[in-house]
Amino acid sequence: MTSGSRRCYTNVPYEGGYTYTGDALSRMGTELFPLARAGVHRILIVLTDGRAQDSVSEPAEDLRDVGVHIISVGVGNADYHELEEIASDPDDDNVFTTSFDSVVNLAGSILEDVCKGENKVYVTEKLKKYQ
Repeated sequence: MTSGSRRCYTNVPYEGGYTYTGDALSRMGTELFPLARAGVHRILIVLTDGRAQDSVSEPAEDLRDVGVHIISVGVGNADYHELEEIASDPDDDNVFTTSFDSVVNLAGSILEDVCKGENKVYVTEKLKKYQ
């Protein structure tokens, strides 16, 4: 990750408020993934630092049912059980926790691999290095 993109990630202001992860997952299923090109890996990386104010189980299951591979990354005080509810199986390959400092380094690395079409094994191995 370049120093410019690192500054970009670290300078995003926190506006406070509630966490509606379930709603975000539902929107991914109705607004983003239906637009994906055929034959493209459907990978969703969910990054959260807390607990959702809404249910995540059904929206996450709906995404997995249509072939979306979900990796959940918890930062700080994220709810581990909720990360497991969101992620694809097996949890050992798809549920991660990390610190705020490490997630900045991780973001660019994940994006590079996903954009190159790397398979989930390579992405999850890279994630494990940042735990």
